[in-house]
Amino acid sequence: MGTSPVRERVRRLLPWILVTVAVAATFGNTLGNGHVWDDFDIVVDNPETRDLASLPRVLLSPDLKPPYYRPLPRALFVLEYAAFGPSPLAGHAVSLGFHLAAALLWFAFARVLFRRDGPALAAALLWAVHPMASEAAGFISVRTTPMAMTFVLVTLLATWRGVRHGGTAWPWMAGLAFLAALGCKEQAAIALPLAALLLAYAGDLGAPVDPRRWRGLIPLGLGLAGYLAARVASLGGLLGDVPDVVGKASGMGMLDAAVAIGKYVAMLAWPAGLTVTHDLSAEAVGPLLGAFAATVALTAFVLARRAPARVIGIAWFWMAAAPTIQVVALPSSAFAERHAYLLHPGLILVLVDLAWAAMARRPSRAVAVGAGLVLALAVGALSVRAIVRNRDWRDNGTLFQSALAVRPSATAHFNLGNLARRQGDLPGAVAHWQAAVDLDPGDADALNQLGVAAANAGRWDEARDLFTRAVRAFPGHPAAKANLGILESRMPGRRSHPGHP
Repeated sequence: MGTSPVRERVRRLLPWILVTVAVAATFGNTLGNGHVWDDFDIVVDNPETRDLASLPRVLLSPDLKPPYYRPLPRALFVLEYAAFGPSPLAGHAVSLGFHLAAALLWFAFARVLFRRDGPALAAALLWAVHPMASEAAGFISVRTTPMAMTFVLVTLLATWRGVRHGGTAWPWMAGLAFLAALGCKEQAAIALPLAALLLAYAGDLGAPVDPRRWRGLIPLGLGLAGYLAARVASLGGLLGDVPDVVGKASGMGMLDAAVAIGKYVAMLAWPAGLTVTHDLSAEAVGPLLGAFAATVALTAFVLARRAPARVIGIAWFWMAAAPTIQVVALPSSAFAERHAYLLHPGLILVLVDLAWAAMARRPSRAVAVGAGLVLALAVGALSVRAIVRNRDWRDNGTLFQSALAVRPSATAHFNLGNLARRQGDLPGAVAHWQAAVDLDPGDADALNQLGVAAANAGRWDEARDLFTRAVRAFPGHPAAKANLGILESRMPGRRSHPGHP
């Protein structure tokens, strides 16, 4: 009898321990990775990041790529640099910490919806170790996503505690968490309608049904108002000046949007071909449209039955997907694995709830054991795949070589060319930039780099042709325009050449 309280405590703590161990085992190898890709522009070489005095300015200014306004991650980069310098270990440790926090909070939220540990643990593990999370959890510059997920979940859990226990402290904590979530990533706006759904299903989830519960949304509305005010003050408007995407300034049509959603769904089930250079135009459209159609059918099925976990899950998925569908072109990838970090949780909720309901119709020890084995195998396979994927993020060389192993990519060749140039291998750099142009004749960045290389070698006519092609492909390209102007002004009688962009 004396050991029963201890056993009960261990039983309560076991799911939390399992989630923690799973995250640490899966993503612990990211701690040995270095800086990659945008880390250099955003963290390592950014003068604002290296200057602690810039902290107030960072909180009230747009990101390097407007119209994004994400002051909290940028402020954290400044504080980290002041404490640890340009240490990739510190950066990866903080990112891993946020992913772990998000995974634990996701378990807590799933437990609210399922009202039991079993399915909540399944949902938490399947999401926490999925290899599609490797980019968000292991790429320091996109820490915005796990930070946003963490604060979204704090918002929802605080809202729920307010419904369960009453008082004003929890709703105001939810409002502050919502403000913080929006300050990490615009996609965090999903927390407000999700909180409303949580309040709508309060009675079904075991909370007292109080007509005044809707007042809990007031602090969230104030948090949204505060964020919008800071955004307008910082950007000069809700969007500010939206720059063109270099060489690729085009929005997505309805077909592309459906293909993108289908691909997110397909890669939840089968995460193969992971890369930083996904190309929707190279995909087999039929199967992805089939995945999209299946998701629409699943949505109709869920809404017809209105079980709380399923409805909240499917709403989560579609609301998180909406900002990633670029009807208006934004400076971001049309499809990226980091976007799945906020999409997949909702779909996982739906699938786990459906599986749990199917098991409940035939309750037996054999079914429970079989389901546990299937879950363990799935989590183990996903974890191993994520561990392997994490290694691709070791440095720029491994990252973009891994992209080329998936498919030919102008982006990968361009970045490998830049890496070769930094390493003093100019012929190798030119070969990669030329390969980028061969794959994408309108790649203004690669054309500009080839133009610089030609000008440095004294091939003036070739350089002018390359700069001209770059400007035609992307009229707003600042480096190509400047280099073309300098070259044309100096070609008649001087042998100076334009500098590197």
